[in-house]
Amino acid sequence: SFLQLSAFKPMDMQPIPPVPRRRRVLGSVLLFLLLSFLVTILVWPGAALCQRAGHLLLIWLPVVWSRSPTTIVHALESSGPVFIKLAQWLSTRRDVLDSELCDGMATLHEHVSAVASPEDSWRAESAVPGLQVKNLLGGGCIALVFRGELDLQDGAEPQAVAVKVRRKGVEKLLHIDLTLMRLVAKAAQTLRPSLQWLAMPEAVDNFGWYLIQQINLTVEADNLRTFESNYQGLPNVGVPKVFTATEGVLVTEIAEGVSLSKFVRENHSKPVREVVFKALTDLMARMVLVDNFIHGDLHPGNLFIAAEEPENGGELMHGPLHLFDKELPYRITLIDAGIAIGMTKNLTRMMQDTMKAAFKMNHLGLGQAIVQLHLDEGFCTHGQNLPELELQLGKLMLAGAFMCRDRKIWGANFRSWREYRRSHVSDYFGKMLDMLSRHLVRISPSLWSIMTALALIEGSIQELGFGVNVLRSATPYLFPGWIQRWRSRRFIENSEALHQTEELEEL
Repeated sequence: SFLQLSAFKPMDMQPIPPVPRRRRVLGSVLLFLLLSFLVTILVWPGAALCQRAGHLLLIWLPVVWSRSPTTIVHALESSGPVFIKLAQWLSTRRDVLDSELCDGMATLHEHVSAVASPEDSWRAESAVPGLQVKNLLGGGCIALVFRGELDLQDGAEPQAVAVKVRRKGVEKLLHIDLTLMRLVAKAAQTLRPSLQWLAMPEAVDNFGWYLIQQINLTVEADNLRTFESNYQGLPNVGVPKVFTATEGVLVTEIAEGVSLSKFVRENHSKPVREVVFKALTDLMARMVLVDNFIHGDLHPGNLFIAAEEPENGGELMHGPLHLFDKELPYRITLIDAGIAIGMTKNLTRMMQDTMKAAFKMNHLGLGQAIVQLHLDEGFCTHGQNLPELELQLGKLMLAGAFMCRDRKIWGANFRSWREYRRSHVSDYFGKMLDMLSRHLVRISPSLWSIMTALALIEGSIQELGFGVNVLRSATPYLFPGWIQRWRSRRFIENSEALHQTEELEEL
C-alpha cells in the first residue's frame, strides 16, 4: 500500500568516488599522444610510400602465379604512369624481351585506360578562352587527349584542335613512384656494392627528370616549337602547330595520318615502307648531328605517318643523298614531345668524333672519344687503367657499327662469328656498362639518356621490317665532300652485304 511504499527506504546509494587528478592528467596525456601518433601516420611522407608500395605489391601478386604477357601488361598499366612509360619503351626491344610480351606492351602506345569526367572538360575550357572540348580521343600515362574546337577570334570558322589535359593527381603519383624507385636503387647498391659504378640512383633521377617534364605541358609546347623551327623547309616532316598552352592544358593541331603502330599493320607496299624507313633514319641522324635536339619518347605511338601508294605501282624516287630534297607522297608527324634531350657541346663532339673514327676503322680514336666525354663530365674520378678502357670500348663500338671481318676487333667481345652476327644493340649496351664498371667509371647520364632515346627510335624504325643503320644517313652531315660521302656509303654497303650473306663458317 501507499504506507508500505512510503515506509520503504532504498539502500543508501554510495557516491561515485572522483577520479584522482593525477589519473585524469595521465589519461589526457595518453589520449593526446594517441591522436598525435595517428595524425603523424596520416601526414608522415613515408606513409604514402608505404601505402603505395603495398598497393603495387597487390597489383603484382598475380604475376607470381601467372607470368603470361596479358597478366604482366595488366599489372604494368594498373601500376601508373612510370610503369606505363617503361612498358612503352621496352615494347620496342624485341631483341631483349619475348615477342608476345612486346606485342602486349605495344598496345599501351595507344590504348592506355582513359576515363574522362566533366571536370576535365571544365578545367580545359576554363584555362583556354574560346575552347570547346568535344569527344575523348584517347589517353596516355600523363594526360587525356580530346577533340575540340578553338575560336581564333578572327572571324573565321572555329579550328578543329587536339586538346591535351593533364590527368588529375598524376604529379603526386609520379613523385611517389620515383621516390620508391630511388630507394630500391639505393638498396640494390648497398646490398651489392659492385653496382655502385652504374650510378643507379643518379640514373633514376635522370629518368625522373625527363618524365617530370611531361607534367608541365608548357614544356611540351616549347619543345614542339623548337622542333617546328628545326624542321622548317622539310616538306615531309613536322610537328603539330601549338595554339596555346598552360601547365595543365595544351591545344595543338590534330596530327595527320595514323600511328606507326597502325601503319606497319596496314597493307602498304614495300616502296612506301622503304621511303618512310629511310626518312626516319635520316631524321634520326639529323636530330643528333644537325639539330642537337632529340625527341626522347619516339615509340611507335608517337610517330604519325600519312602516306599514299604510288600510281600504277610505280617506284618512289629519292634524292641521292638527302631524302628531303624533293616532295614525296608521305608526311611524318612527331607528337607527344614532353620528353626532349638537348645535347651538350661535349656530347655533340663525342657523337661526331665516334662516327668519324668508325668510318676510318680507328677503334682507338673511337674509344678515346667516349672516355674523353666521361673525363670532361667528371665521371672518371676513381677510374682505373683508362688506356685499356679506351681500347676495349673502341673495339666493342666498332664491331657494333659495322660487320668487321677482323677477328682482333670482334673477337675481343664475342666467342664466335655466329655469336657476333647474332648480336643486338642491347648486347653492346650491357658490355659497355660492364667495361665502365670494371674500370670504376660511372656512366655519363647525358650519354645514357641519348643512348636510351636512340635505342627507342631504333626500335620504332625496326617495326617497318628493315635493318637500321644510322651511319648511312649520317654521311651527308659528317662529310661535306661528295667523294667522302661516296666512299663512306660504299663502306656501309659492303658491311651490309656481309651481314646479309648466308651463315659463314666460324672463323
